[in-house]
Formats: sequence, structure tokens, C-alpha cells
Amino acid sequence: MKKLPTCYHKNGYEFDLIERGGNIAIYRLSLDGEGKAYEVFEVQQYAERIVKGTVIPSKEATPSNEQWGSKGFTYWSLEDAQKRAERMRKVRNKGNLEERMTRNCIEAGLANQKTMMPTEGQNSIMPVNKAKYKQLDLFDVL
Repeated sequence: MKKLPTCYHKNGYEFDLIERGGNIAIYRLSLDGEGKAYEVFEVQQYAERIVKGTVIPSKEATPSNEQWGSKGFTYWSLEDAQKRAERMRKVRNKGNLEERMTRNCIEAGLANQKTMMPTEGQNSIMPVNKAKYKQLDLFDVL
């Protein structure tokens, strides 16, 4: 499998690997050698495949633009980026779908952190089993 490089250029920016733990990486985004931001993301892994008779080898990649905000994040400070990376490692390493969904609902403002009840103005965007409404079982959200 072709690994992500430690340094690469994209859209006029230079990306340098700061740290990587498992499949979570932090890269510093620079313009003309001056650090601008930090990107934290879950490294995507693509299996080997055949497209129109051509073998495309397996590789690692950054999240797509559509995945940014769920599998990739941008921060202005390294400290904030490292905090996000640590949270992502804990959740991803456990493979805990319920915890990921809880975190995503809270971060999106769809649920209150203490009660997991929908926040004000969020009515029925998530179908919920009313009997479990006070202690929301996130598998019922699916």
C-alpha cells in the first residue's frame, strides 16, 4: 500500500506531517514557508482495484472535500489540532459507533451534551423511539 507522504504540495500550499498515530494524522499547512493552519484527519485507505483494465494500486489518501468536517478538520493552533486528534484516536480506536454519533450530534448542535435531548429548535430531524427519549439510544436514530 502506498503511504501518504510526509510532505506534499496541493493547491499552492505545502503540507508537512507533524504527527501520526495509527490512522489519524496532523499536517501543518504552509504558504511560502509560513505556517498557516493545521489539518487533522483520518487517513483514508483504498484497496487495489481495476478501472477499464488498468490496475490502480492500493493507497492512502486524505479525506475528500465531502468528508471534511466528519473525517477531517482544520485548526489555527497546533494545540487545538492535537486535542482533536486525541479525541479522534480514542473514538476510532474503540470502533465505538455510539460515541462517534453522540459526539457528532453534540458538535452539530443537534443535541444537548448532558441529556442528549434535541436542542431548542430541533424537533424531529431524527426519528426517535419515544420510550427511550430521555436517555437516547443512538442506534434508534439510525
